[in-house]
Order: sequence, then structure tokens, then C-alpha cells
Amino acid sequence: LLPLSAEEAKLREIMETLQKQCEPLGIQISGGHTQGSAAVLEPVVTVTVIGLCDGKNLSAKNIHPGQDVILTKWIGISGIRQIIAKNRPEILRFYREDVIEKAQGNAQDMSVGEEAFLAAQAGVTGMHDVSEGGIFAALWDMAEYSGTGLDIDLRHISVKQEIIEICELFNINPYILDSMGCLLMTCENGCDIVNIMKQNGIEAAVIGKITDGNNRIIHNTEEDRYLGLPEQDEIYRFI
Repeated sequence: LLPLSAEEAKLREIMETLQKQCEPLGIQISGGHTQGSAAVLEPVVTVTVIGLCDGKNLSAKNIHPGQDVILTKWIGISGIRQIIAKNRPEILRFYREDVIEKAQGNAQDMSVGEEAFLAAQAGVTGMHDVSEGGIFAALWDMAEYSGTGLDIDLRHISVKQEIIEICELFNINPYILDSMGCLLMTCENGCDIVNIMKQNGIEAAVIGKITDGNNRIIHNTEEDRYLGLPEQDEIYRFI
């Protein structure tokens, strides 16, 4: 849906952006429909993707106490990309261009396709993507869906130093920042999954365990805390 004032060049720009996102993932855009609407002030894109399932059951019902929790890649990349897009001149007053490039990564960093495939073949019991609301929201959702508790070590959650520095510039909490491209997984032996990921060039770490009961505990160097209900994603402060 486009605003009535939108020009054809805007539609071409949107389609080129979608194509750039699809190409690294091997996704073919098969068609689409566009119309103008007085109900929108900015372009609104709705996408339907068709994929194939190999029949493996990775529902939350298979997540049980005692299993390891594994996280792939680094949190905050998709959120920091949006913040950089809106605030690049201000960020460049404090940091060099190479810091920005390292923080935002590339399009492949925002896809979980490869690790999801590897994890399914390796026998993980559950998966959950990390997106809006950040890693804290994803952990809460995974525990809520499975009816379990959590024991998580914050120090094992990977975040790029460059992302931390830009987050500090805007007083942003990276743990509640959009983190599309990260994947949470559960299994009996997390070290095996981590090794498989690293053998395929994917960063991964065991960040904690699934526990019995409802307590969702986050350990940090200075203090332990209980994970609360998901908060509004930090990215909305910039919209």
C-alpha cells in the first residue's frame, strides 16, 4: 500500500530493496499487487513466503527442563541497522565509518535459514527466532510457550562491541533491541550444536538452561534478576 502522493520511483525503490533482500537467500519474488490508499502515510509492505517442511516437529512442547539454550550470531544487528539509517550523520560525529560497517553487518547476518537447517538436521528440540523486543522478549516467549523456566547467563549472549558503543550513544538497551538474524535453540547437548555451527562459520554459544517451574533468571556479573514481561522494542524510540 502506498500513499496517494507516492510516485512510481518510490515503488521501484521498494522492489529493488526487496530483491536485494531475497537474492542472498535464494528466494524468488513471484508476483505482487500495489495500490494507493488515503489510509496510509508511509508505504506498507505485506509479504507472504511459501516454503517446504521436512516434517520435523520442533514445537515448544518438545522443550523440557535440563536442556541447553543456544543462541546464534550477535544480538541487535537488525535494530542497529535501522538506527544507523536514521542517525548516520550524528553517529559519524563520534565514530568512524568502519565502526558503523562492523556494527550493521550484512544482509546474511539477518537470516537464520542456514543455522535453522543445520540445527534441524542435528536434532534440536525447539527453535525460536529473535526479532522485535530483542533477546529478552524472545527468551520470555520461548519459556512462556513451553511452560518452563530459564537460567540464563547474560555474559554468554554475544553482542558486537560496535553495537554496544552506538547503543550507549543513544542510551539504548541492546537486550531489548530488534535482533532479527539470531536464533534460539534447545537441545540435550548444546556443545554439539555449537560445534556444528562453528564448523559452518556461524557464531553460536550455550547461554543457559531450561529449568523446571516458572522462574526465569538472568545472571550478570553484578547481580541476578528475574526476566520480566517483554518491553517495547527500543527501535520505536526512533520512529
